[in-house]
Amino acid sequence: MKFVCVGRVVKIVGLRGEVKVDTNMPEEFLIHKSIIIADDTYTITKMRLHKSMPVIKLEGVNSYEEAELLLRKDVHIEKEQFSRQEDEYFESDLLGLKVENNGEIIGTLKKIIPLGHSDLYVVQGEKEILIPSRKEFIKEIDLNEGIIRVELLEGMF
Repeated sequence: MKFVCVGRVVKIVGLRGEVKVDTNMPEEFLIHKSIIIADDTYTITKMRLHKSMPVIKLEGVNSYEEAELLLRKDVHIEKEQFSRQEDEYFESDLLGLKVENNGEIIGTLKKIIPLGHSDLYVVQGEKEILIPSRKEFIKEIDLNEGIIRVELLEGMF
């Protein structure tokens, strides 16, 4: 079973075991009722947003001391629980894929830099190449074959 990190426990809220999670996906805490923290599965019994961050109550975590054990730990959700569009991928699925330009392997995807409106792919080959994750450049992503097919403009590599 594969998991996706969706945030990190950053603060204990109150004395009854509620925790605040730093995340860029607060909506996932509304959809999913089960999360994994430090290899343990917890059921979310209550959730509210505070300054756009989820504050969650977990079944079995009923005191400040119990919540303290979760502090600074990553929060994961099972990858299969996510609903994605056809052209949406997890970063963990893409990193390490070979990148091909016009039939020639030009490198491996080493890093993804989020820019807000789109991402920037960092491809390491003979030299580092930066490729915007836009349809003009990314022609196909084939996870089964382990390859990203691109069409770059002259001068981009």
